[in-house]
Amino acid sequence: MKFFHLSDLHIGKQLHHYSLREDQREILGQVTEYARQLHPDVILIAGDVYDKSVPSAEAVRLWDEFLTGLSVISPRIPILIISGNHDSAERLQYASALLKGQKIYLAGEVTEQGMTRVTLTDEYGDVTFYLLPFIKPSHVRHLFPGEEPETYTEAVEKLIRNQNIDFINKIKLDKEYQERTKTWKDYTRQEQAELIMKYVDDIELALVGNDVVVKQ
Repeated sequence: MKFFHLSDLHIGKQLHHYSLREDQREILGQVTEYARQLHPDVILIAGDVYDKSVPSAEAVRLWDEFLTGLSVISPRIPILIISGNHDSAERLQYASALLKGQKIYLAGEVTEQGMTRVTLTDEYGDVTFYLLPFIKPSHVRHLFPGEEPETYTEAVEKLIRNQNIDFINKIKLDKEYQERTKTWKDYTRQEQAELIMKYVDDIELALVGNDVVVKQ
C-alpha cells in the first residue's frame, strides 16, 4: 500500500509575528500536486493540523482549501486525520460524520466505542488503521471506572488493550523482553512503537508523530 504520511502542519503559525500563511499555502499546494501525480492509496495526517486550539479564520480557510483540493482528486483518495496536542479535538472533528461519506475520516476524540477504525483494501488485501488522537488521562478516565489512568502512557496503553485489536493477544514475550528493567510507562513513544513492532506478529508499520517504524 502506498501512502502519504504528514504531521505537524501547524496551519496558522506565526514566526516572530510573521505569518507563514503563504509559505504554508505553497507547501500544501505541492502536497496536493504530488497526490494528484502519484495517487497514493491513502493520505495520513497525524496531528497538529493547526498551530492553536482556536485557529484564525485564515487558518481554517487554508485547511479547507487543502482538504478540498485533495478531495476532488479522482479516483478519490481516503484521508485519515487525527488531532494533536495543538488542536482542539472538538473543532477538528466538526462534520466528521458528513465527511466520512467523502472518505475523509476525522478522529479528534476517543469515544466509548474506542479508537476510530478504518479498513482499506488494496491488491494485497485489507489494511486496518486505528486512529489514536492526542489524549490526556482526563479525556478518557470516564471510560475506565475504577481503573482510571493517571499518566499519558497509562491512558494510551489502556485504550490499546481495551480496543480488542487482534494483535494484542499475539505479543510474544521472550527472554530479552523479560529481562528488561523498564516498565511500559518508562519507554518513549518511539521505544514503545519499536517494542510493538518487534513483538507483535500482525503489525508491519507504526506511525508515531513524525516517526515511522517499519518491522524488519
